[in-house]
Amino acid sequence: MKLNFTLTLFTVLVATVFATAQTTHEVDCSGLVFTPANITIDEGDTVNWTNSGGNHNVNATTETYPDNPESFGNALGMGWTFAHTFTIPGVYDYQCDAHVGAGMVGTVTVLATTSVDEVAAVEVSVNVFPQPASEFVVFDIQNAGDNLMLFVYDLKGRVVNQSQVFSGSEAKVDCADWTNGTYVYQLKSTDTVLVSGTLMVK
Repeated sequence: MKLNFTLTLFTVLVATVFATAQTTHEVDCSGLVFTPANITIDEGDTVNWTNSGGNHNVNATTETYPDNPESFGNALGMGWTFAHTFTIPGVYDYQCDAHVGAGMVGTVTVLATTSVDEVAAVEVSVNVFPQPASEFVVFDIQNAGDNLMLFVYDLKGRVVNQSQVFSGSEAKVDCADWTNGTYVYQLKSTDTVLVSGTLMVK
């Protein structure tokens, strides 16, 4: 099965445009889980947590998680909603203080947006297959230009693959040693992200 991710880049007439996708992502807090527990968003996006049952909170403070780029969180309680807008890229760990011992934890991976200097309108496509992958995953890249780099990240934001690729070709990446789960890929030309997407490894 092929997943086709197509991004149209329109001509930019200004010197620099920042691609800040302002999207709100919903996370439910109930029982002993955050749903979804691990999400990947863009810089500038907002995550809205809703407590739909139980005595919970969101604790992503740097006192609890020193590697978090910044602190956020709320107090323990019932029936609340809590929102945070992410302006600093990186990986954020968080927990419910009352139920961390039962595994009520989550992560938010924030991908950096990049500036785009004048770019001609072009349709870039990346077909990713098979999905889900097991031994290998193939990236079929079209209309992407030159100086391309392919990056694949796990949900902690760690690079699991980095390779030079070429438009009009297929890049075959060995994923046999990767942990089962969701990964994020980015196709970059110099410092510009042309296409972002997700893939599954099972």
